[in-house]
Amino acid sequence: LMIFIAEPLQMASDLITDFVGGNQVAKKLRPSLYVPQNGTKQPVNRLRTLTYQNVSVTRDQQAVLKDVSLTLAADRHYLIVGKTGSGKSTLLNLPLRNQSGYQGALLVNDQAQADVDLPSLRTRVGVAEQDGYIFTGTLGENLSLFRTEFTTEQLYTALKRAQLPQ
Repeated sequence: LMIFIAEPLQMASDLITDFVGGNQVAKKLRPSLYVPQNGTKQPVNRLRTLTYQNVSVTRDQQAVLKDVSLTLAADRHYLIVGKTGSGKSTLLNLPLRNQSGYQGALLVNDQAQADVDLPSLRTRVGVAEQDGYIFTGTLGENLSLFRTEFTTEQLYTALKRAQLPQ
């Protein structure tokens, strides 16, 4: 009798966990996915560099980033470390968002970020945030975000490129 009660409760718990996790991901992604329709933006076919020139961001009259200048090359991996609230996520997500709440210049391949097609840029940049979400399912399903168009070979290639052991 307990099996007939416990199993449906466990399944319901798993569904609620997946739903809450999915909502958290959707809330986090929603602001960065909106892009006005404008055919004059330049697509990013190959990402070479992201350059920050004296970039400052202020939120609630508090400096999140102040005069940051650096260039990130596409053929390199970077680890950005800092305390909570120090601006790590802001620094990495700023070029991927359609926003003007910063001072300074953001350049993509030496071109102003405002002139770049953001959806094409997003397909070329990977950011692993400090909050990870894992859904109930296989590693392959989590890796592909439950999209079915990827082959097993493509998923293994993605793991190898991320330098994760098999």
